Amino acid sequence: MEIETEVVSNIKRCLTVTLANDDFKQAVVDQLQRINKDSDIKDVVASKDMVQMLEQKFDPIVCESILHELMSASFVRATGQAEFNIAGHPVFEINKTGVSHEFSYKANFEVYPVIKIPDLSTYSFTRLVAEVKDIDIDNALSVMRRQQAEWCPVDRPAQEGDSVIINCYAKVGERVFDGKEVRVELVDDDMVDGFGKSLINVSAGDQLPVEINFPVDHYQADVAGKTVIFDVDVVRIDTQLLPELDENFVKRCGIESGEIDSLRSVIRQNMDAHLQQAIRLKNTLTVFSELLKDNMADLPQSLLDDELERLTCDPCEEVDGVESFKHDIDPAMFADLAYTRIARSLLVSELANANNILLDEEEVESRVKELVSEYSQKDRIFDWFYGDEKRLAGIKSDVLGEQVADLILKETKAKKIETSYAEMMDFGIVEK
Repeated sequence: MEIETEVVSNIKRCLTVTLANDDFKQAVVDQLQRINKDSDIKDVVASKDMVQMLEQKFDPIVCESILHELMSASFVRATGQAEFNIAGHPVFEINKTGVSHEFSYKANFEVYPVIKIPDLSTYSFTRLVAEVKDIDIDNALSVMRRQQAEWCPVDRPAQEGDSVIINCYAKVGERVFDGKEVRVELVDDDMVDGFGKSLINVSAGDQLPVEINFPVDHYQADVAGKTVIFDVDVVRIDTQLLPELDENFVKRCGIESGEIDSLRSVIRQNMDAHLQQAIRLKNTLTVFSELLKDNMADLPQSLLDDELERLTCDPCEEVDGVESFKHDIDPAMFADLAYTRIARSLLVSELANANNILLDEEEVESRVKELVSEYSQKDRIFDWFYGDEKRLAGIKSDVLGEQVADLILKETKAKKIETSYAEMMDFGIVEK
């Protein structure tokens, strides 16, 4: 076997592999025996041009399979003689050498980039810290009370916080809005600007036009950016009756003792767990955002393609029998995010190795259980994840990244920045 290596770019290589006639003949025999074509071995190996004979004796799919398996096996042997950190799969191309006593092909493939470990002493990191306060628990209790509230009719004009039952009608081009007994809650964060506010002070029996300005990014393209006038008939006004914060309410929330202090303690524990998880994630994203500013690299397309598939598909839905698990999403929308996630993953791996950080497997298992918890076949989906290392790659990288970020923030004595539960949880975390 003769091997020539061409460095095409930082992450692309081209390997030219040439097999002597005896080696090629044996490889063909092995592949024919594998697919139970023993009767054809004599004719093929006796030919001066075995590739041509294979093409003549077998249909294109079988011939391609034989040659691909042959090249794959020899490629493994060829790359075993050199240190290639290969990413993805090679693309083979048979060379027409014109020499009958040899077989030659090219293998184009990508390799992992060389990631340089940054000098952490040159960075100034910040670390968010927060705690759950009494007002946060009060707000949570208010939400819980609203969830158990009852709507009761009132004979007065509508006020903020009420809900208005209406019949409404509007037509825009071919689209017809025809709502019967629609409940509109009069809250600040109207889904469509102006609708709720237009119903403040209306009374049962009122008839009025309501002008709605649909946002330009509205999901219904035929009304996006347009003004639509609805004919509205007010049926009735309902007000919300909140349950008393008493023993019965506490028991309905799962606290058998009925003690409000016990309920507040449970709420605090749950809120703090979610808060600290959100803070840890945000700190991790911030750390690696800083590090990647100076450590960007060319990335193998195969890794980016795998990440794009993870971002645009829900494998849990596939295993759970949901046919539309491959969502109709343009992968280009996630190209930057995929690049960032892969770049971060490679940097995390290097830093973990350099600092002897072992992956927290228990945390990985916990994350997978949380991910599949809302699906009907959670046990099956859990086993599916653990059936292939590639399916766990993203979760493992996220967990390991948090471990690495924890160490970095500790060793670099990152500056603490106080934040709050509301700031961390109400607005969420958007990864960029």
